[in-house]
Amino acid sequence: MAVTTQRREQRDESLQPALFGADVLSLPARRMDEPRGPRPLPEEGGRSGRLFSLTQRRNMQGDHERQSAPEPGRRYAASIVVSRPSAPGGATTATVTIGELPSDGGPLLVVAHARTPVDGRTSLAGVVAAVERTWGCLAVPVIDGPEARYGLAEALRTAAANGGVHVYRQDHSQERHDFEAQVVGARARTGGGRFTLDHGSQDDAYVVGLGLLLRAAERIAPPVRRAA
Repeated sequence: MAVTTQRREQRDESLQPALFGADVLSLPARRMDEPRGPRPLPEEGGRSGRLFSLTQRRNMQGDHERQSAPEPGRRYAASIVVSRPSAPGGATTATVTIGELPSDGGPLLVVAHARTPVDGRTSLAGVVAAVERTWGCLAVPVIDGPEARYGLAEALRTAAANGGVHVYRQDHSQERHDFEAQVVGARARTGGGRFTLDHGSQDDAYVVGLGLLLRAAERIAPPVRRAA
């Protein structure tokens, strides 16, 4: 399972006022005709159906604004999903999901999305470093490979049903549009005691990134409250 996690115990106080530092990488507009997508998972038995109901999708709609930089005193984590081309000549991309970690039992807040090519000029390690430095993330798990997507569907569905995750309000960006489209189209397969994402060749990097972020948030202890 190709999953790695980068952790930091303390936040960098010199945070940059942008999603990524301009000296590390740039984020060009996504090309809609760009050939890419995750490789299909192995065939499994069981029944396939929509991952999220209409009610669950509504539960995920937040009323907070999208952020372009971290806010003082907030704790953040991120996830990165690597999507490799399904056809020769396609681009490998990294989809980044930034979340503000919950406090006092509140929901995980998704505050930003970004996509960037990963090539000789911009390495995956460079993307991880930029996200860590800019947002002071306590965790940045990375998925590179379809087999690592197993086990995320249950975390996604539970959070959506319980109001455990809120996504920034619609800002009419390409990233927000693509996230919504993937959430609507996301499917899950049950079989053999497992509940897995059933994406086939469909691009699901935003949905997978959200599931990975939820898993990371579960592993991070809530902040310690000090007595006055």
